[in-house]
Amino acid sequence: MEQILISVVESKNLSAGLPSGQICHDEQRLEVIFADLARHKDDAQQRSWALYEDENVICCYLEELLRILKNEFESVLSLVAYYQMEHRVPLRLRLLKCFGAMCSLDAAVISTLVNSVLPMELARDMQTHTQDHQKMCYSALVLAMMFSMGEPLPYHHYEHLNSQFVQFLLDVIEDGLPSDTTDQLPDLFVNVLLAFNLHIPVPEHNVIMTTISKHSNVKTFTEKLLLLLNRGDDPVCIFKHQPQPPHSVLKFLQDIFASKDTASIFYHTDMMVLIDILVRQIADLSPGDKLRMEYLSLMHAIIRSTPYLQHQHRLADLQGILQRILGEEEESQQCQMDKLIILEIYKEFPEISPGTS
Repeated sequence: MEQILISVVESKNLSAGLPSGQICHDEQRLEVIFADLARHKDDAQQRSWALYEDENVICCYLEELLRILKNEFESVLSLVAYYQMEHRVPLRLRLLKCFGAMCSLDAAVISTLVNSVLPMELARDMQTHTQDHQKMCYSALVLAMMFSMGEPLPYHHYEHLNSQFVQFLLDVIEDGLPSDTTDQLPDLFVNVLLAFNLHIPVPEHNVIMTTISKHSNVKTFTEKLLLLLNRGDDPVCIFKHQPQPPHSVLKFLQDIFASKDTASIFYHTDMMVLIDILVRQIADLSPGDKLRMEYLSLMHAIIRSTPYLQHQHRLADLQGILQRILGEEEESQQCQMDKLIILEIYKEFPEISPGTS
């Protein structure tokens, strides 16, 4: 209790940002509650004689404390409702900055925003007001932030976060917008797609994959994916909130190569580059590194869904790396998973096994 009270007192300088003459009501009440609870705790007579005359007072304090701590983010939801009603661009921009700052505070804030109407409102607004470049950028950034933890979306959100919305994002990535003279939107929209995809566990029911499979040209998008993969970057991993979601780029590629329909979106030369990157990463990552399993799973999916066995690009290098991993003495669960994936590859595709090539 003392530590909590100290933290409250030390945070007094936060109220310096309030208008002159105003104080934070919650802070004021917390100080009163903790001070009085501390007084009751230190009351020797209360401890020794177990008097209960002030039980109702203590109960009231604890109920008020619970309300303050719980709060159910009513203020956040009020800001979301205000954003819906407010159409002045300067004010909307400031609200978007507030939402972005809130996302950095706690995963519970992100959960509150994800389950509110804000994702649907941003998706609608982005498609409707394409001429407001700055607002488009901030909307995409906040949308990626809200989606970054991979929390499942309410079903009714997909009425707006649908194939038409995904198609809009892909079109801007490929063709740009006249208002985007600095070419910021394509990268921001890639991040939105990567973050949005974290919410969808099954590729077969993935609105993004379904839309991509029907899109005539996604060359710019696939090139940007390769660039991120080559750098090892996850642009969606913005916060340190727990639990951490999967690596968004690797998950996206795994979903793409879960089906031959989507695997075909990569041009042949891009596929060769992708395999080069995977072989290098699998070779370089240390035993026990969780990412190595993800890269191995992706390589397995590529062998299954593309004509890899025809061109066999970097096969000799891949075989050597897989054999080296099988010979590792590391006994960690992660290493055992790596070996299981390799054995599954050999079982499904005997041509990959060094002894049969």
